[in-house]
Amino acid sequence: EDTTNITQKRIDIENKIANSETWWTMFDEDDAYRKKAIEKLEAVKDSVTPMDDLNKNMNNIEFIRAWVTLIKAVSPYSFSITWLNGDETEIEIERGDDE
Repeated sequence: EDTTNITQKRIDIENKIANSETWWTMFDEDDAYRKKAIEKLEAVKDSVTPMDDLNKNMNNIEFIRAWVTLIKAVSPYSFSITWLNGDETEIEIERGDDE
């Protein structure tokens, strides 16, 4: 096999490993947030007003950080969210919604 192809395969594998390491690092850094969020969810489960308590948690950035790994601005009116499991959600805000 041509050395150019082998070199390209090696580079592709190295890039895949580097991307995975970045993902693992972000995942590990947010572990404390996940543990706290799970504790809060346990408390919500036993609450008299679970939906109210859950909504309060949803407004807490530390609670959200437990499940969101990356938020990236794509444009002034759109962004993408990368979730803990690697899924990505694109959000677009229609112009005028911010007024």
